[in-house]
Amino acid sequence: MTTAIQKPNDAKRDIRSLIQSDSVKAQMAMVLPKHLTADRMARVACTAILKTPKLAQCRTESLLQALMLCSQAGLEPDGRNAHLIPYGDIVQVIFDWKGLVALARRNGVQNIAADVVCENDTFEFFRDGDGLKFKHVINYRQPRGAMFAAFCIWKDGEQFDGEVMTKDEIDGIRKRSKASGSGPWVTDYNEMAKKTVVRRSSKKWPLDAEIAEAALVDEVTPPQVVNRPIFNAVAPLEMESEEVPQLSPPHADDVPMTGPTPLADKPASTNYLKGIRGLMKLGQIEEGEFLDFARASLGWDDSLSSLEEVATVAPAKLAVAYDDWQNVLTRFDKAKGAAK
Repeated sequence: MTTAIQKPNDAKRDIRSLIQSDSVKAQMAMVLPKHLTADRMARVACTAILKTPKLAQCRTESLLQALMLCSQAGLEPDGRNAHLIPYGDIVQVIFDWKGLVALARRNGVQNIAADVVCENDTFEFFRDGDGLKFKHVINYRQPRGAMFAAFCIWKDGEQFDGEVMTKDEIDGIRKRSKASGSGPWVTDYNEMAKKTVVRRSSKKWPLDAEIAEAALVDEVTPPQVVNRPIFNAVAPLEMESEEVPQLSPPHADDVPMTGPTPLADKPASTNYLKGIRGLMKLGQIEEGEFLDFARASLGWDDSLSSLEEVATVAPAKLAVAYDDWQNVLTRFDKAKGAAK
């Protein structure tokens, strides 16, 4: 008896077919912002796999979760705004600083600027009772001298804010990078310094919690696996190849215990809560009106006064609503229309 062996090219073709399937694109479409389509996101993802074949060898649920995160952020994994990086059989999403800036601008942050500061520049950065005071002047008639810091400034509404990192702080980040002795850290140090301070600045920007957590991930952070992803990675697995191996959760020893806390350590209800809130935001649904609808039409207890309480007291109800969101949204729209 001969056992068929799946070739690497077959694996790539299977995963590309999966990503382009209607079921996967339908789930991406649920969270994608208006400026992106599921068809385009699927095409960009398939191109990323062609450029980096090792992605096809990663866990399917890890790759799909990475695509879902890019979809939530509205950033294409095109190697400019976001990157899909294979670590063994795990896919890590890395948001480039250009992608972080695009995210911030979509969330109302304006006038974002970043640069390095050199010894012969005029530079002031301090806060007093009236807020942040900033000044950076370059004398282009003389050499700027050695770089000693990098900054990022921005305006959020009427508030002017900024972040500064010294060269020692930046070098501390560099030392933890696997590519500290080669690549852009050697050939384009100033650009990497700007990228580093922009990434730190993103902690202060009004980004969704899930995206903000991923925004802090870079090449020095160990990859994490989400065992209970917001993306439903089970339903779309419709590949007919019998040689596709069964996917199992990673062992505890597979993931280094440094860096941000893995979502796998958080209760599943926490992920569903974030997922429901993300879908409600996309649908411009207020929490109060959704709770009223859920009590009247989904059988939720009248005593549940917030989504956090639902996640704590009745997490299964939250899970059912998320997993059947398309139907829930249709019923919500009908109920809202009838009430007018």
